[in-house]
Amino acid sequence: MKPALVFGFLFFFVTCSLSQTASLQSLVDAEKAFAAMSSQKGMKNAFVVNLADDAIIFRPGPINGKEYWLKREPTKATLKWHPVFADIAASGELGYTMGPSLFTPPPELDRPPTHGYFFSIWKQTSDGSWKVALDAGISTPLPKKPDTALTLPAQSVSPPKLESNDLQPVLLQLERSFSTLAEKKSMSIAYSRYLASDARVMREGNLPFIGLHAVVEHLRKNDGAASWVPISSRVANSLDLGYTYGQYEFRTVASKEFGHYIHVWKRQPNGAWKVVFETLQPMSGR
Repeated sequence: MKPALVFGFLFFFVTCSLSQTASLQSLVDAEKAFAAMSSQKGMKNAFVVNLADDAIIFRPGPINGKEYWLKREPTKATLKWHPVFADIAASGELGYTMGPSLFTPPPELDRPPTHGYFFSIWKQTSDGSWKVALDAGISTPLPKKPDTALTLPAQSVSPPKLESNDLQPVLLQLERSFSTLAEKKSMSIAYSRYLASDARVMREGNLPFIGLHAVVEHLRKNDGAASWVPISSRVANSLDLGYTYGQYEFRTVASKEFGHYIHVWKRQPNGAWKVVFETLQPMSGR
């Protein structure tokens, strides 16, 4: 390769990397500003300002979040949170954040605070600002130590170019294949195949499981069959990151649970799609 071509490639790669890093930092800053507004101006004001007009939240099923918060009365309860992980598409307009939260009921209820973990998918609007497209959370035990450090994903090698720009059918087919394997074999087998090695999984009543090994070990303690059906999906312009949400059902010898799930899919350096994040929003069961 000629020196000029080598320099041009390196310049393009460095420029793209810096642009993605800047976009990721702007996403983290948006999450922190959202949390600061909640502390300073109250939960209602913060959610009304930061949710997209078509944002989805779970109460317990999926509903329009903006409409929900506009109808809510202001409260003296407080919700504090901060991001400890964030990732973004190469195109910089779609990303997600997660981290611990602390909900303190209003003083007149005289109830103790409850710990949790939030998850938010963010999308960039036409004016460059970030808005929450989907928001969910779980309750967790009291952490043994504060989770404060922010982790950002390592710069990854770009996956091979796609032959088609229409990825909605691809994600939906992956969801069907993932679900079929979990239903016919077991959850642990299916997750071993479809989760990324660095996947993060949130389950109600547990601190997040980080890494494929931790997830599979947890599933094996109460393994069983599962199935799910996607309701909606979205893919980033760079075709390397997307998400789906829908209805799920888990069945074990001792219990049955159903509700709604969220999956974040990411293309790996070899071109394969893997789930890098999952959270469940149970509606009934156990």
